[in-house]
Amino acid sequence: MTQTPSRKNFADDPAIYALRSAWFGGIIWIIIIAWWHPSPFTPMWVTAMMLLAPLVLVPLALRLVEPDGTWIVLRAAWRMAILWQLPAAVLLVPAFLLAQGWIAAALTLPWLLTTTLIAFTGVLRVRLLGWRSAGDTALNAGLVYLVIGGAWLFLDRLGVRPLNFEAIIVTLTAVHFHYAGFLLPIFTGMAAGMLKDGVTRLAAIGVMVGVPLVAAGITATQLGSNPLWEALAAWFTSLAGLLAAISHLRLAMQQRSHSVKALFMLCGLALAFSMVHAALYGARFYVALPGLELPWMRALHGSANAFGFGLAGVAGWSLMKRAEAQVS
Repeated sequence: MTQTPSRKNFADDPAIYALRSAWFGGIIWIIIIAWWHPSPFTPMWVTAMMLLAPLVLVPLALRLVEPDGTWIVLRAAWRMAILWQLPAAVLLVPAFLLAQGWIAAALTLPWLLTTTLIAFTGVLRVRLLGWRSAGDTALNAGLVYLVIGGAWLFLDRLGVRPLNFEAIIVTLTAVHFHYAGFLLPIFTGMAAGMLKDGVTRLAAIGVMVGVPLVAAGITATQLGSNPLWEALAAWFTSLAGLLAAISHLRLAMQQRSHSVKALFMLCGLALAFSMVHAALYGARFYVALPGLELPWMRALHGSANAFGFGLAGVAGWSLMKRAEAQVS
């Protein structure tokens, strides 16, 4: 009698577990959207974009940065982050259903711990790899920046407003560090590793520096400084993001798979649109243009980042990695 092989469990292949986690998280997210049916111009749309990252995008991105098996401590931390990710992400749903306060904030603590562990893997990668390339360094920075998003998410659900920021700005800061802080450096770092040229290396350095630079510029404006610093930070980061978008468009042209080509094209075009919009938003202190109000930024900039850049990007990189694994 032949024995049917058992399905792989977490111990066999945590990357498969992460993929199943993302599918399960995607089902939860679709149910939430069907229930809330939020308008892109409402704050609830920000919540929907926020939940998409922990439920779907983060586990898929973690699969992309699977460490070498010889790095025992790093691999153990990576496996633990994948194991904790799903329950921690699911708890964020009731955290947003409840009113701000200690109970809602407590539900975000598992996610804060998970992002801390992910940041720890980034620190370990720096320790093991050093600063050998701009691409690797940018990727590691993205892993570290995610914990900042987890911390601001905790503050958001607690109802704390640091420096008297508006409540929606606290939420948007958490979103910023889950997309621009986490996904953008990872994608740009991997693109730099593939293309290995000066443009992508410059993009990797730019997004790595630009993410905290934008946060510092917004903080400076809130403290009463000249808004020119925020504008300069936005323009610098937008330029770096445009270089990252061009890198993904170049990668798209090199792909044989039509699916990967289409996903990289969508990722690059959405990122380019998002960066132009961000640059114009940074210029709002000097040029009055329509479509730069926060509701429009949530609807256009936020949606482009979440779906065109984030979802298409992680899908494209995942398919490329799978094709490479099959060849090898």
